[in-house]
Order: sequence, then C-alpha cells, then structure tokens
Amino acid sequence: MTGQQSDFGTISYVTDPSSPSGYKAVQSLDPADKALLDKQRGIQSSASDLTGKVLGNVDGTIGGAFSLDAARGKKLSDINQTFLDPQWEQQRASMESRLLNQGVRPGSEQYENQMRQFGQQRDDAYNKMFLDSFTMANNAALTERNLPLSDYSTLMGLNQPVNPQQPTVNTPTPGVSPTDVSGNINNAYNQQAAQSNAARGGLFGLMGTIGSAALSDVRMKRDIRAVGRLANGLMVYDFRYLGDERLHRGLMAQDVLAYRPEAVEVIDGLLHVNYGLAVL
Repeated sequence: MTGQQSDFGTISYVTDPSSPSGYKAVQSLDPADKALLDKQRGIQSSASDLTGKVLGNVDGTIGGAFSLDAARGKKLSDINQTFLDPQWEQQRASMESRLLNQGVRPGSEQYENQMRQFGQQRDDAYNKMFLDSFTMANNAALTERNLPLSDYSTLMGLNQPVNPQQPTVNTPTPGVSPTDVSGNINNAYNQQAAQSNAARGGLFGLMGTIGSAALSDVRMKRDIRAVGRLANGLMVYDFRYLGDERLHRGLMAQDVLAYRPEAVEVIDGLLHVNYGLAVL
C-alpha cells in the first residue's frame, strides 16, 4: 500500500477499522485542479438552475398547438408594399410616355397589350412579395418556438459530469500463490508414465505389437548380451539380428518356450514370441 504522487494529486493509505484490510486509500487533488473542479461544479450548478427555468419556457412554447402569426405576415407585406408602389407607378408612367412618343395611343390594340403585360409583371411581383412576407413570418415564428429548445440543449451540455484527473489506485493483492499440490502430483505421474512407456518401447518397439508374434529365435541373433530380468523371471537381452547392424532389446524364444510355451509360435521353421502372453 505504497502512497502515490503525480502532477494531479496524491494517494495515501490511512487506517480504517471498517475496511477488511484495515486501511483505506485517500485521494487528494492538486490545489490548482481542486480549484478548477470547484469552479466547474459552480458553473454546473448555475447551469442546472437555468435549465429548470428554460424548461418552463420550453413547456410554454411547445405545450400548445403551433400557429403562425398572420398579423406579422401582413405587417411585413405592408412594409414591402410601401417600397414597391412608387417604383411600379414610376415604371407605368415611363412606359406610357414612351408609347405616346412612339405614336401608340390609349385604346389602341398595341397600347392595351403593353399595359396588360405591364400589369401581369406587377401582379407577379406583388404575389412573390406576399409569399416571401408569409415565409419570413413563418420562419420567425418557428425560431421563437425553437429558441427555448436550443437554450435547453445548450444548458444540458453544461450539465455533464465533471471528471477531474486523478492518480491511479491499485488495490494491493497477495503476491504468493498457494502450492499447486494436485498439479505436482499429476506432473509426477505423467513423468513416471513417460518413463515406463519409454522402457516398454525399448523392449517391444522392435519386437512387434502386443498380441502379435515377433521373431525371437536365438538362431537368428548375434552379439547377444543379457541386460536385465522381468518380474516373471525371463531374461532380457540386447542383440542384433543376422545381417542387421541395428541394436534391439527383447526376449529369447528358447527361454520363453521353457517358461510359457503357449507364447511361442513356429513360423517358417523359426520361433516367434507373442510378447502379450510372454510377459504375463
């Protein structure tokens, strides 16, 4: 339970009778970080109060059905019309003067066509102005409706939990592992089994599989040397077969014939030993 210290603060261990270990870890922030944390919490508290007030505004704006302010649209169109009327009147007077100068008199077909086209252009311009005024009034109403929601969303962002940097606390754990008794016993058994298999492999590996007869006639062997004795009394030999330089280990068929004749077979005039019967 070694104490820790970093640029962000310290950790120390003090006695604590209520703790299972008898100690507890106490973390202390660096004074600068502690001041920053207090300031952040103050901002968060103020934002929380404002959020409650704004939430009331949100309920007031979206609690009822949304409706457009038709009066605002009419007011905007009236303002725009005060600018458009003089301009269109000036254009009409200029067009009449031009037609008269060209000899086109009122009541003539050409005069009426020109005035009709002028009237259509003016009506289209006023219709567009009325639609634009309505759109502006609609957007203004939507902005007023959504403004409390935007304020609420912003304030909610300020209410996120404050996570100051802190030193790391590592809970102490025992460093000594208990003895693996069952594992040691199992390992010892595996080692003994491997040694036993190796010994049996040296005896039977070149003599054929258990249950089959292997050539063991002394007449077919040379360099014979006794190396041990089985539990049933049969001698074990190292030897080489005639014409073979490899060293083998096994029994002699003539010995087995005297001890357990049922384990000896005659194949092509030579004695073979069934090791599965001979070692019993």
